[in-house]
Amino acid sequence: MKKWRFLSLALIFTILLSLVGCGGNGNNTSTNGGSVNSDGTGGGSAEQTETVITFAINVGNCKEQNPEYYYAIQAFMDQNPDVKIKLIENATEEHNAQMQLYASTSELPDIFWLFEGDAPLFQENGYLLPLNDFLDANPEISEAIADPIENAYRADDGSIYGLACSSLITGMYYNKAIFDECGVAYPTDETTYEDMLNMIEKFNEKGYVGIAQGALTNYSLWCWLGSFNRYGYSEQIDAVMAGDESFAVFKPLLEKFEEMGQKGAFPENYATIDYFEAKDLFKAGSAAMFNAGAWDAATVTESLGENTGFWWGPVFNDSDYSQATINQFANAPFVVSSSVGDDAAKKDAVYRFLQFFYGKEGATIMSNYSTFSIANYADMESDNETVGFQEIIKAMGNGNASASAAQPVSSLPSSVSEVMYDSVQSLITGSIGVDDAISDVDAAIARQ
Repeated sequence: MKKWRFLSLALIFTILLSLVGCGGNGNNTSTNGGSVNSDGTGGGSAEQTETVITFAINVGNCKEQNPEYYYAIQAFMDQNPDVKIKLIENATEEHNAQMQLYASTSELPDIFWLFEGDAPLFQENGYLLPLNDFLDANPEISEAIADPIENAYRADDGSIYGLACSSLITGMYYNKAIFDECGVAYPTDETTYEDMLNMIEKFNEKGYVGIAQGALTNYSLWCWLGSFNRYGYSEQIDAVMAGDESFAVFKPLLEKFEEMGQKGAFPENYATIDYFEAKDLFKAGSAAMFNAGAWDAATVTESLGENTGFWWGPVFNDSDYSQATINQFANAPFVVSSSVGDDAAKKDAVYRFLQFFYGKEGATIMSNYSTFSIANYADMESDNETVGFQEIIKAMGNGNASASAAQPVSSLPSSVSEVMYDSVQSLITGSIGVDDAISDVDAAIARQ
């Protein structure tokens, strides 16, 4: 279980002042009171016919930063004029702090994005409404969500207390023009780790970086961390976390991180650049591959056009575990405040929105903005013709599946995941050896 992160009194005081200044979180809006304008502000005294629900999101400007959610909300309200959704928008850090504060004062929004590390405690304290009855009433949605994703936020008692806001999909973009120039075949689901090293050698000979990646941010590791699933992460991590096994069970993969660094797979300045600088390197045509995710499909395509390709990464012949896995994981959840269960009209409005959002129409809106819904509908048609996005869809159609609900590090306590991140980065830069990396992670687990 992840530890609760308490707010300082100073932070709480600051947030309280801000709430006073903006009139609170808006959760006090009555479903029977005065009118509410489209922006959620109070209107005149005319009798209200709408049910108002509050929705807190972890960005300061949802329309600009998460347009897929914003336009899904707008489309729902257009079809349901009796429901008004009031958005509460704050950057992630402030949002997380506010949700903790609201929980302590019983003023949580009706629907809200919840940091996955806080989700278990919110559930244990009874702050969240179980969504089992929603899924039971909407079997077509339940069927469209893969079991590991649907169960990502299932408590020990069987209650599903949240649904991922989207699918987190990571992999490797590649530049087809560089592959062609270097006489390298495009990677496939059968391309091995050894094949990849041979590719990188040819790229280096032509003056290209093999894989655009930087050590200053953890984002660049997401695809590689998904590779742990090809070494039986889901089957072994519980024993490792319990202290029954050492992190050494993943030594073969850790050795490959070290080897890739030694063989020049990454930029020479790997230790001093971040994710965005690595992306610029790839977009400029200086690197053959880029370790990223679906969120960058549009921006990569803007630079590479029809030369954009996407690949899940190499398979490992020395592993005894299934290689038929893809890096598709549950993102952080949207959850519903338990107080919604006490208001029949509000619960109906919330469930209708969830039905729309996770239904085919909501999934289509998500895809139009290069975001994957957790619900996959075979007959869904998207207007998104972005090459990078279509390449990901093609890769997802290979019959492979996610081996776990969450990305490996996301399922660990933050104190362990940070050491895991640091160990992999240090292996790549050559600042520590494999045995030291294993010892560091084992020690972090032992301190739990």
